[in-house]
Amino acid sequence: WRWAHRSGLLPAKCDCSGGAEPADPLAANMQKGMRLNDGHITYLAVLAKKDAARRGFLSKKSSDNTKWHSKWFALLQNMLFYFESDSSSRPSGLYLLEGCVCDRAPSPKPSMSAKECLEKQYYFTVTFNHDNQKALELRTEDVKDCDEWVAAITQASYRNLATEHETLMQKYLHLIQIVETEKTVAKQLRQQIEDGEIEIERLKSEIGGLLKDNEKIQSNPEVPPSDDDTEIKKIKKVQSFLRGWICRRKWKTIIQD
Repeated sequence: WRWAHRSGLLPAKCDCSGGAEPADPLAANMQKGMRLNDGHITYLAVLAKKDAARRGFLSKKSSDNTKWHSKWFALLQNMLFYFESDSSSRPSGLYLLEGCVCDRAPSPKPSMSAKECLEKQYYFTVTFNHDNQKALELRTEDVKDCDEWVAAITQASYRNLATEHETLMQKYLHLIQIVETEKTVAKQLRQQIEDGEIEIERLKSEIGGLLKDNEKIQSNPEVPPSDDDTEIKKIKKVQSFLRGWICRRKWKTIIQD
């Protein structure tokens, strides 16, 4: 990868093993399989400026260790881009952070000069796990910003991203199960509501009929006998006949005796 080779950040073809095996085998495998081109870099740089986990101006020490230059940095996953300014469309460089070590520099010693104290006050380093790459030296304007950058770079690991992805996937699957359960329950509740509405309509119709019958009875006290009343009278007549027949039978038996 000629762009990275010219910038001095990564070896040609972006083979980041650098001759020294990283302590983390996962980082080693990830680095050995890394291949990028200009198109990838441009796309990732745009993505970094938009969705970076952390971004802002940092002072970067020059390669000859003589000067500090202000650059605009953007941290995307385990890649640290830097630009000449926050308005730059193309990055000036890229650091692959997999397997790196980020340390906050110790507090300045009293014996240091004023200039050295200023340089070391909010200063941190990023040390890479291959021998042919110089440590990255960065500086912020205040202690809070320094600590936050150190924490963000320390967490910028493929392993951490994979673990976080797995955790989020488990949560996603759990939420899908909850949603499916809620859908089933909602369907059952809708069916119960529909059945309840049908029963309510039936009861309303039945109550309406009873109210109409009651209004008829109240408006017409002398209602002509209905078929039911006629049947009852017939039954009563038969019962009366049977009672009379039984009484006559008993009376005849008494007389005969």
